[in-house]
Amino acid sequence: MDEVKFCDDCSKLISTEYNYCPWCGKKRERSMDLPSLLEQAMGSLEKIQMEDRLDNLAKLEDSLDSLEGEINAFLSKTR
Repeated sequence: MDEVKFCDDCSKLISTEYNYCPWCGKKRERSMDLPSLLEQAMGSLEKIQMEDRLDNLAKLEDSLDSLEGEINAFLSKTR
């Protein structure tokens, strides 16, 4: 017996061997294997984490610049 899945468009059952849904004509999306899906998901997460880290580093750099300015101002008053 053929494996079946639901059509993403019309939700009717179709054979996984079909390239198009016989009911609505929509091209069937081929699903990726699990390792490929996990690799894609992990790649997306790593990208989000890297962007978050870079954003945090930029905020930290701004804070340090501000603090350096305050320290220099304080030191110039005490001299």
